[in-house]
Amino acid sequence: MNLKKQEFFKKMIEKKLAEKVVASGRGTWGNDGEKPVEFIDQAAAEFEVNLNLLFKARDDGQVAELIEALERLEQGIYGVCLDCDGEISEKRLKVKPTATLCIDCQETRERRRTL
Repeated sequence: MNLKKQEFFKKMIEKKLAEKVVASGRGTWGNDGEKPVEFIDQAAAEFEVNLNLLFKARDDGQVAELIEALERLEQGIYGVCLDCDGEISEKRLKVKPTATLCIDCQETRERRRTL
């Protein structure tokens, strides 16, 4: 991958990473000490907390993937398939900048999982 393309993907990944960091602060993590008056209120509050925890866990995983992609860029191995050492297409990287497998290897893994 040439330097111009590396810079393009670096900026793209850094932008997505910044968006994830900002988004990770969304939502409430409880009801600020207020006690729900009714059981339904309590259930709704607990559901909101659990949902926010799921979002945070998902976002944390995506942040880790983005950081790993930046590390691969720094190491000069970004866009190289982990399974076959072939090139991951630019089209795939634009859609999923954290991709570590070329489309053929990804499809092979998915087929194995369904068997």
